[in-house]
This record gives sequence, C-alpha cells and structure tokens, in this order.
Amino acid sequence: MFILIVFLLVNTSVLVLRRDRVDHDHFTAPTVVPVLGIVACLVLMVQIGINDIGVYAYAGVLLVVGLALYGLNALLKRRLDPTGRRG
Repeated sequence: MFILIVFLLVNTSVLVLRRDRVDHDHFTAPTVVPVLGIVACLVLMVQIGINDIGVYAYAGVLLVVGLALYGLNALLKRRLDPTGRRG
C-alpha cells in the first residue's frame, strides 16, 4: 500500500512540475502517462479493500514517520546554517 501512495505522489508531482518553465531542453512525458499512473494506483488501492484497515494504518504511520524525519532534517539544516547558504 505504501508504495502505491509513493507512486501516486510521484505521478502527481510530474503533473505539477510540467507547469514549470525552464531555460534548457529536458525530458517530458506525455500528460496521459502520469494520469494513467494515478488512475492505476487508485484502482489498485481500492482493490486492496477498505476492510483491510491495518494496511492503511501501517501506511499512515510510515507517512507520519517520513514527514517527521523531513521536518527534523529541515530544522537541523536551518539551525546549522541560518542564512540558507550552501557550503
């Protein structure tokens, strides 16, 4: 379940990042590819079933732990270099 959530977020990110304009050539995927990826992830998540709530709870715990680690990393970076400069 957790990997499906990750793939769902990655495909959504592809759609969001497509709107950014850049000054150089880069790889772009057709819009239909991430949309199909999102649909496929949602279909697979539904097929797992709402009755297996333990899978959803486990995925939720992993997401919370990941967000906590991300927040801790951001806090430590800010504390070590308050100017935001990279060394």
